[in-house]
Amino acid sequence: MPDVAEIYKFDELTWPEVNQAVAMGKIPIIPTGSVEQHGHHLPLKVDHLCANAVATEAARLKPERALVLPPVNYGYVHHVMDFPGSLNIHYEHFIQYVLDITKSL
Repeated sequence: MPDVAEIYKFDELTWPEVNQAVAMGKIPIIPTGSVEQHGHHLPLKVDHLCANAVATEAARLKPERALVLPPVNYGYVHHVMDFPGSLNIHYEHFIQYVLDITKSL
């Protein structure tokens, strides 16, 4: 079993390991990216795929300092709602949702 200092994916920890990570001062990263259209050539998941990849790579480089939480895959995309596939959440709900996640940490 790897040391908690080496684990950077939050959802791979047990709850006692979460306590250890908190005691170590690990910084939680919440990747956020909407499901929305990006033209004819890209999939709807581009935003959260990129956000998760950047967060994961940053944490992989400094696993003793960071924890990547599961991504929030929805957001405020009112500006592209005329295009099929875009999933919108009102910005106040989005903000509250992310705040609720951070408060539970």
